[in-house]
Amino acid sequence: MSLPHTSGNVETNWFIEIRTRLNWYWTVISLLLAGGWMLAGQPEIPLVAQLWFTALSVGIFGVLHGGLDHLVGQRVLKPKFMGVWWVYFLSGYVVLSITVMIAWWQLAPLMLMLFLLVSAIHFGQSDGAQQPGEKPFFGLILAVGFVPIVTPWIAFPQQVTQLFGWLANNPAEAWQPPIVLFMARAHYAFAISVLIFVVIAGWLTAVKLKTRRHPNFMHGAELFSTFLLFWTLPPLLAFTWYFCFLHSAKHMLTLAERLAPSRRWAAVSWVAWHGAPAMILTIVASAAAYVWLRHIEIGEAESLTRVVFYGLAALTFPHMLLTWLWDRSVRTSAAR
Repeated sequence: MSLPHTSGNVETNWFIEIRTRLNWYWTVISLLLAGGWMLAGQPEIPLVAQLWFTALSVGIFGVLHGGLDHLVGQRVLKPKFMGVWWVYFLSGYVVLSITVMIAWWQLAPLMLMLFLLVSAIHFGQSDGAQQPGEKPFFGLILAVGFVPIVTPWIAFPQQVTQLFGWLANNPAEAWQPPIVLFMARAHYAFAISVLIFVVIAGWLTAVKLKTRRHPNFMHGAELFSTFLLFWTLPPLLAFTWYFCFLHSAKHMLTLAERLAPSRRWAAVSWVAWHGAPAMILTIVASAAAYVWLRHIEIGEAESLTRVVFYGLAALTFPHMLLTWLWDRSVRTSAAR
């Protein structure tokens, strides 16, 4: 299947409209999920069941947007390396992914901290208030990106520290955030969490004002719903909903807009189709990794945790590098 035909008229308004609808739908559904979960008394779901749901959802929907990195690599590398661009893309992607895995195997605690930082920056860049192609503002990136990282760590410290302990290969107690100990003694957990959110929202507003643009209510609502979702739902369920159906969906729309802006839904279906082979390959590799971990007598929950998040880390580093290079090239082209 060839790339959709692109006309000279760049119809970005349609993609802006669809992206806006996605933001609103996701925000409303997230608020309903959070409210419904609280009304239901925040029922407990076995960790293994959560992990299987996360693994399957991320494997099918979340990895799909990363499965298009070869298209991004072509746009970034082909102007410089011409017909051999794929050699540089494939070798660089594989080497960086393997390096991440080896580094995690040898320096797990350090790699976990680096992965959390890189993920926050990537979430902030992709899901922040700036439009695709705009120059990123680091304060805005951190304000948005750290919400899905820090909020569940504070709201569900036992679950998150258990997962972090498995990923860092050390005791869960080592990952207990100091603020949780303070809140447990002060008995003002909710008040302090609201204060944290107010600080983040104020930071976001200040950054928006600094850019001489008024704060956008839609982005504020999305940020609040993200905070409430991660504060209410179990961390793995909240992460799955956020990663698969907001972060991944936004990236797919951005790819469709840049590759074939005049084709609308045809472009969206085209990028989805071309992301499927890498998605299938990732699922097969993940299944093999899970079987190997169980063979060396690692528990089911720990095996699933490592497969999901080690795999995401191995893909996130090259994916983020390609996304950054492509964003920079788009901004450079727009400035000419």
